[in-house]
Amino acid sequence: MHRLRRVREPVPRERDLPEDALPAEWAPYTEIDARWYQDKDSTRQSVDEWKPPA
Repeated sequence: MHRLRRVREPVPRERDLPEDALPAEWAPYTEIDARWYQDKDSTRQSVDEWKPPA
């Protein structure tokens, strides 16, 4: 079976938001995103803790 690979288009710059304009409920995601580049293992653990039980 042949699977097509989807290519993500870059996000237009006008859709980027300054950090202080993000909704409060998105704040944890900005922290996770920033931490990813410092410590991937710790970040994965945090994301796994957020996941609902299977």
